[in-house]
Amino acid sequence: ELANQIAATAPADDEAIRRFLGLLYLSAGREGEAVAVLGRDRVGLYLQMGLDLLAEGRLEPAANAFRAALVVDANNLAARVNLGWALFTRGDLEGAIAEYRQVLESGPEINAIFNLGLVLLARGDIEAAKGEYAQGIERYGSEQAREVGAVDDLLDLARRGVQVGAVQEILRAHWQGV
Repeated sequence: ELANQIAATAPADDEAIRRFLGLLYLSAGREGEAVAVLGRDRVGLYLQMGLDLLAEGRLEPAANAFRAALVVDANNLAARVNLGWALFTRGDLEGAIAEYRQVLESGPEINAIFNLGLVLLARGDIEAAKGEYAQGIERYGSEQAREVGAVDDLLDLARRGVQVGAVQEILRAHWQGV
């Protein structure tokens, strides 16, 4: 396998090769080997790789990068929230819900609460979704929710034809004039 051949012949201190190997391992779903190559002190690197991969639409490697961050730091909320988004984006609604609920077990987190509401809505659990949005608005307010993308995410869901009536109802309840 290519990654093993490169690892065996590459200088250990070559950062570009280490990153390339890490990316190969993440693309293959081998988070443990990515961590071994890139190091355990690189949570920020895993997060950035995940965000870059997510922006490129490479959902599975992005999810693996966030998982690698969680291998190093299981309590990293940014990694868990972004993993939830990667899972939601690729259609793994149950996985996304589990990640967001785990974040919220640690305490309130604005992105997790509105993303959980969005995923519940996409899954068809309208009443639970409404509850998450109401709780998020109560805690953070409608303007802060808008700033983190809650309105845009709802509008995107409706543009895709998912739960259009429920989206309109949530928007009317919390964001007049949208």
